[in-house]
Amino acid sequence: MSKIKFKSGDKVRVIAGDHKGTEGEIVSLLREKNKAIVSGVNVVKRHTKPNAENPQGGIVEKEAPIAISNLSLITADGKTTRVGYRMEDGKYEWHVKLMKLFKMSYQPRLKTEYKERVTSRLSEEFGYKNVMQVPKLEKIVLSRGVGAAVADKKLVDHAVEELTMITGQKALATLSKKDVATFKLRKGMPIGAKVTLRGDKMYEFFDRLVTAALPRVRDFQGVKQMDLMDVEITI
Repeated sequence: MSKIKFKSGDKVRVIAGDHKGTEGEIVSLLREKNKAIVSGVNVVKRHTKPNAENPQGGIVEKEAPIAISNLSLITADGKTTRVGYRMEDGKYEWHVKLMKLFKMSYQPRLKTEYKERVTSRLSEEFGYKNVMQVPKLEKIVLSRGVGAAVADKKLVDHAVEELTMITGQKALATLSKKDVATFKLRKGMPIGAKVTLRGDKMYEFFDRLVTAALPRVRDFQGVKQMDLMDVEITI
């Protein structure tokens, strides 16, 4: 259980999830679950039996717990803040640090090249009337099969770690979809790993693949022309 850096009565704003942007006051903390109940946020309806507080019973609206990680403290001037710890007089004390809200100006080199040069040249060459008609990279899927994982499931964990290190994004284990008696394979067994890249990570990976990784392959003769709409990279 991690340390909770909020207390009852704090005014907070939801920064992630279905209720992103809503504000409220912390009513109570569920420390064992790292959750909090915030007034007016994540309100749900519950059917209750007659009791001392509600003799008639029926449908009651109440706030459901929300994860602490989805909350951010609000100062008196209405700004979102971050709460942390620092050493004061030989012991750790809470301190509030204003979050720097800024927009990242960085953009992957390949993405910039596509927007500034490739899009216009393809439109001129093929007569596209709308920029949405121009072919583009939508995702890159890296997958790896581990046949020996039928006997040793730890091999799948190693495959997941390797793909995570290569791409910088957490990979997932893939499961078999059917039973195959010949290979002693059961439905639902982990037999590989995969990771799907989109957005900036996709452009960064593809840029490094074609400019650094592939040219270093011995006797590299280039890659075959492939349809960018359906490209998948399997290693």
